[in-house]
Amino acid sequence: MFSKPNTIVYLRHNDIIVGGKKIDPGKLALSKESFVHMEVQDPELFASTCAEFFQAQGLKGKKVLIVLDDSVVFSKVVPIDNENRGNIDNILAGYVDEMPINEGYRSVIGYQVRDALYIYGTNALLYEALEEALNQSGVSKVVAVTPSEAYDIDFKAESAKIINNLLIDKTVRKKINFSTVSLN
Repeated sequence: MFSKPNTIVYLRHNDIIVGGKKIDPGKLALSKESFVHMEVQDPELFASTCAEFFQAQGLKGKKVLIVLDDSVVFSKVVPIDNENRGNIDNILAGYVDEMPINEGYRSVIGYQVRDALYIYGTNALLYEALEEALNQSGVSKVVAVTPSEAYDIDFKAESAKIINNLLIDKTVRKKINFSTVSLN
């Protein structure tokens, strides 16, 4: 059965924001010793710092949706026409090869909508380290790991509205979930 999240963990290039139902919003600034340029520098420091923050925010027992900001996700839109319609796998493979992330840690999702292929890619170590920290802090479940760009949401709007829209959305977390893809 598919779970519905009640908490958002939003990872950006230099901080993590949490919010959700019955949770006061919070923000953790990430130190350069633990996280720089889409790379976890010190996995133990990153996980322990995040776990302490998540515990302090009261995430124990929560169902969490991890949302990755566009600052930690590579994205591309490829028009699909008659020439490349049958080459989706080759387009995705080419995108994976171009990513400036070490082989074996590239996480890529392709999602076709009509005549466009939306491609999202990130460093899997980012969300794996976050999932580890969330598990250490006692969350009930990580429901999905999604890119913010995949949502039709104005991320400049009021925080409560953004959180509510992320929590109620089913489409993105079912179809564009990094935790369901194999690493390249």
